Amino acid sequence: MNIGQVIHFHNERFFEGAVQLNWVQRRVDQARQAAAAFVFHGPRYHGAGEAESEGIEGAYKLKDTASFVRDLLGSMHPGVAGREINPFWLVVAGYGSGKSHLALTCAMLLAEPQGTIAQVILDQIARADAEIGRVVAQQVAMMARPALVLPLDGMAGFHLGNALSRAVFEQLRRHGVDAGAIRDLSPRFQTAEQFVARNFSVRAVSFSEYLPGLDAAEICARLREHDEAAYTAVDAVYTEANGHPIPVEGQESAQELIETLCGVYCGPEGPFSHVVILFDELGRYLEYASEKPQLAGDYALQQIFQGVQDNSAKVRFIGFIQYELKAYLKRFSGVDLRQLQRYVTRFDAADKWYLSTNLETLFAHMIGKDEAILEPLWQQTGAERRSQLTWRRLSQVLPGFGRFPVWSKPERFAEVIARGCWPLHPFTVWFLTRQRDLVQSRSALTFIKEVIERIASESAQVDGRLRQVSAADLVVGSMLPELISAERETGGTIAETLQMLLEKLRGHLDSRQQRLLAGVAVLEKTRIGKQPRETVDALLCEATALQAESLPALLDSLSELGAMEWNSDLGQYELLSEGATRGQFQQWLRTQQSGFKAEGIRDLFVRRGAADIELGDITPDFAQRREISTPDWFFEAQLAHANTVENAIRSAFEQWRQATLPKDAKGKLVYLYLHPDDEPAAIGERVRSTMERELALNAH
Repeated sequence: MNIGQVIHFHNERFFEGAVQLNWVQRRVDQARQAAAAFVFHGPRYHGAGEAESEGIEGAYKLKDTASFVRDLLGSMHPGVAGREINPFWLVVAGYGSGKSHLALTCAMLLAEPQGTIAQVILDQIARADAEIGRVVAQQVAMMARPALVLPLDGMAGFHLGNALSRAVFEQLRRHGVDAGAIRDLSPRFQTAEQFVARNFSVRAVSFSEYLPGLDAAEICARLREHDEAAYTAVDAVYTEANGHPIPVEGQESAQELIETLCGVYCGPEGPFSHVVILFDELGRYLEYASEKPQLAGDYALQQIFQGVQDNSAKVRFIGFIQYELKAYLKRFSGVDLRQLQRYVTRFDAADKWYLSTNLETLFAHMIGKDEAILEPLWQQTGAERRSQLTWRRLSQVLPGFGRFPVWSKPERFAEVIARGCWPLHPFTVWFLTRQRDLVQSRSALTFIKEVIERIASESAQVDGRLRQVSAADLVVGSMLPELISAERETGGTIAETLQMLLEKLRGHLDSRQQRLLAGVAVLEKTRIGKQPRETVDALLCEATALQAESLPALLDSLSELGAMEWNSDLGQYELLSEGATRGQFQQWLRTQQSGFKAEGIRDLFVRRGAADIELGDITPDFAQRREISTPDWFFEAQLAHANTVENAIRSAFEQWRQATLPKDAKGKLVYLYLHPDDEPAAIGERVRSTMERELALNAH
């Protein structure tokens, strides 16, 4: 029996691995298909500390996708009743983790709450969590009118005011709603349209120069959509003809646009209940706006902010970002940084969510199975017993294993990981879902799709055991170039060493030896701590899907080839390159350290501490938050050790006493190094007495 007879990859749910929010406007049929295919998960599937483990600050609350939809709908109902609701949400989710897909799904649900796609979405939520599904179904049933969903995709590098207007017109047209109240805000576009209709044939040369390839009907259509580029071109022709630009009247800011949408279209007799602005890749747009504010229409951001704030009962602004906004500040300097800071601080008061992902469930959902064929195969090969052994081994050593219920609970592991993700070995699933700095989630699905297509014709059984795709198989077969590329961005040489060994020993390695070398690399990438050799051997079997009885001979052969060795200091196998091994380097390092005395270490800290361990000046955000322009809250750093700390304190006080001008920084920071030979209590007393003396001098 071939694997392809038991499973298949759901290509109809893949969408080439990249769903885009702008499908809501440009490819509506495909947007409906994507929304129907979105895989929700509930609060049972993520780890409580996941946000913190990903480096996201504590202000971001962990949120699963089913709960996210429930809370979004829940925030809209109290808003109608006049309760105070924060209309701004920031949602963090990494590249390729499905945030655009979630945004699109929310857009389709809110825009067509009584439609057939909405019912499919509700069924998907209920499948993830029955109780949340029941609540969301009730919330949707209470929506007498759809929401006016305005999708914005920050990857496009657009003019914000133009993009918002275009989204409004497209969504009103889709719902069959007259846009007259919106057009009345900007009569200049109607004037421009009338000018084109009357003068296109007379001034055909000028129009072809400013708007090449467009006829009068196409230009007028763009003007009706409030296309700023088309308007600018028509205005230039108008100025040539009349000696002055088109008269600008009305109130056409983004703030007035939102006011009109809420007052006219979301009023008691209006066709919509709410305005929901879904801003995908908000961080990317802010970067663009900081570099090219005029092209980005950055002023519209403040107008939108004010418009949403003034109509918080009827508007929701949801920004999707790859990481917390303050992290974007680290990528800029100078004018761009100051410009970006203005935008970022506007969202300080927003409700912040860190969107948890559950790729394991997504994998299981994307791998279709013929259960009638799989069940007897599962029993014949003893797959259940082997999955239990794998669970025991992995649960004891994998970092963070216990934080994820889908892994730590044996019954969920058996259902979702072992059986749901077959033919992937459970260790392969862990490797794909926990290597976010190396393999993007979107790429992970691509790897799975490729491997299933590659092994479809292979037998589902090997020597009486269920055929499984190991992490080592995946690395050797398709993932190694990705790992090497990622290492060049993040640092590391494990994948490059593996590639060098595979090429160098190509004629001497069989497929099992190649997998074993890759398995060593996988274990190191997984960051498993120091373990006994027998434990690491067992983990190698899991990482390579090799049988334990074949392992000793394979290890010996690779050791004889000089490709790998056991490092007892680290409790792991290591791949050997042309240079010294890690063990040899550590031995050399210990030799060097033994000749380095205490005084030399202290002096090294003072000389190199600022550069090598980044103990530098500190500029807290206190002054920025309180709009303090002077450098009073800038802390200049000094480095000291036990023999110099008193002089460092006296120097800091003296500089502080002399800092009398507004331009002088007032803060001082002393980093103190304590050697193991130092007495902390005695040094602490010296520091205290020196501080007291200096404070007394300052009092006089």
